[in-house]
Amino acid sequence: MTRRGAVRAALLLLLVTALALAAVAARDGAARLWDALTAGGADRGGDEHEDEDDDGEDNAFAPPPVVGGMPAVRLDAARAALAGVTAARLEPARRAPAAAAPAEVVDIQPLAALRDRYRERFFAARAAEVELEAARRDHERLAALHRDNADVSEKAALRAEADRDAARAERDRVRAELAALRARARREWGPALAGRAFSADGAGFAGLASGADSLLRAATPPGVVAPGGARGAWFEHGGARIAAEWLAPAPRAAGGGAGHFFLARGAAAPAGLRLTLRIPLAADTAEGLALPPEAAVRAMGRDWVYVRAGADLFVRREVTLAGPLPDGRYWLAGREPAGEVVTAGAAILYAEEFRSQIRNEDDDD
Repeated sequence: MTRRGAVRAALLLLLVTALALAAVAARDGAARLWDALTAGGADRGGDEHEDEDDDGEDNAFAPPPVVGGMPAVRLDAARAALAGVTAARLEPARRAPAAAAPAEVVDIQPLAALRDRYRERFFAARAAEVELEAARRDHERLAALHRDNADVSEKAALRAEADRDAARAERDRVRAELAALRARARREWGPALAGRAFSADGAGFAGLASGADSLLRAATPPGVVAPGGARGAWFEHGGARIAAEWLAPAPRAAGGGAGHFFLARGAAAPAGLRLTLRIPLAADTAEGLALPPEAAVRAMGRDWVYVRAGADLFVRREVTLAGPLPDGRYWLAGREPAGEVVTAGAAILYAEEFRSQIRNEDDDD
């Protein structure tokens, strides 16, 4: 190679090396800028003197502290307020243990059809009573005239008597239909529900007939429903918790067991829907804590909350959600977790925790 060729090769090698160093510097500078924005490093001052910022850079990439075997999230008060993260002690709550009873929403239309048929025959019975009374009076009048030798033949008196007997037979036939309808309703739906349907004003049946209310037939375990009924029963449908009040014993139960009717006012659930009815037991209530829904994080198939572990440290702890309370909060059995729990912004802490872990894994590479 000539001297001129050797010089060109050396210059080309220097140029490639300079470009590579520039790319590395640009990547490191972008990483420092991202960490400064997300970890608050921008407030430590400018980066004109890179040698003076070496200690701050080491702190930004330091592994997160570990509390109780779990990596903690560091978040100072200013950043917590900006992110909407708040923490407080959970309020104590008491909850009665509940029994689970399989139930189904009953199609009320067959009973409504019986009710409509009963009302139609009821008015027919009223008309038959009027016809019978008119026929009775007509017969009495004609029979009296015939006895007084008036201008009334025996044949006319006998015809009036026959009309009276026919009216009485019609009245008795309609009454028998009414009795049969009542007996059928009591047999298929129970006396209490049949009484509501066949009542004179129908006020206790209007919500069911219109579809505004829902009727549930539940199969309750033995001894769950006391003779006086059950209070505070509920079920979940469409993401909402719906109260159900005990109505009466049911002739048939869904899935066996003791059958009971429950009324869900203002809940238009579809007929045939199968669900689980929760019935509070008469046993003593249990103590626990009330957890706001936004405080729980569902991840890895488990439920978590964040607990304050220091002035600016938060650590994730697993919890078991035992079910909702009447006000919509979750119920935690016992008195754990103790201390302040993050009641708002738990999802932000979860994202920050795993963002920090990913960043440190990248640094190891």
